[in-house]
Amino acid sequence: MTSIGRSALLAAFIASVVLWGTALGTQSDPVLGIGMAHLVLTALAIAATAVLAVMTAGKLILSLAGSLTGMPATGFQRVIIYGLLTFAATFATLQYFGFNLSAVLTTSAIVTAAVGFAMQPTLSSMIGGLALHADRSLRIGDCVMYEGDLVRIDSMNWRAASGRRPDGKLVVIPNTKLADASVEVFHQDRAHRLEVNFIGPINHPPQVICDLVRDAVSDLALVEKGRPVGIAPVAFDPAQEAIRFRVHYWTRNYWYRSLIEGEIVRRVWYVFQRNRIPLPNP
Repeated sequence: MTSIGRSALLAAFIASVVLWGTALGTQSDPVLGIGMAHLVLTALAIAATAVLAVMTAGKLILSLAGSLTGMPATGFQRVIIYGLLTFAATFATLQYFGFNLSAVLTTSAIVTAAVGFAMQPTLSSMIGGLALHADRSLRIGDCVMYEGDLVRIDSMNWRAASGRRPDGKLVVIPNTKLADASVEVFHQDRAHRLEVNFIGPINHPPQVICDLVRDAVSDLALVEKGRPVGIAPVAFDPAQEAIRFRVHYWTRNYWYRSLIEGEIVRRVWYVFQRNRIPLPNP
């Protein structure tokens, strides 16, 4: 709990104690103990207690959820939890003062149904956002493949996720697209396997080419050091007198995939030139 949260909780506790002490201590007072004055004091005490109950229950629920999942709650989850607790506290307070909640609930149900029908796309996005925040399948900094383009997520809210393509264009993806459709996600804290193809001469030993290119690729800064780089010939191309090779490597920076591929192609060319390995001619 932060210092701001502790200060707010302490202020709510002090306010509740003071208001209840004032309301109970002035019951025999001829001015504050009767009529509207006493009703107002009691209402303020109950309201302060409800606020204290919501804050305490919210802190306990968030702390318990954080200890079970090992990750702090997101802002969206906090809004949902405190919203439900506030609704429950308001319902109990109104019932204590004798309000006819059945009529209120009947009217609100009709209004909610009408509003829900009109806001169906927005509600679907909100529910999708709740599911995404709950299972944490997508987080800020991760990349997704959306409509054939790579998008890095910069922000997420209750309606949509915003990100940018490699060319810098901003993309807004509704939560329903991410929650209901099959979306390829590349987490920023996990290694991803990639591959690049290149061709070599058919009259040069393939093992020599594999060893030279493996050393050159393994030395790249964006290539995962703890995982092996695999290079092997995969096909012959007699028409070009060439062998097709495939390079397998791992990286945690999927966002820089094109940069890594370009650097690998550059290093393959450099290896060929330095070791006087002729490039295949068409």
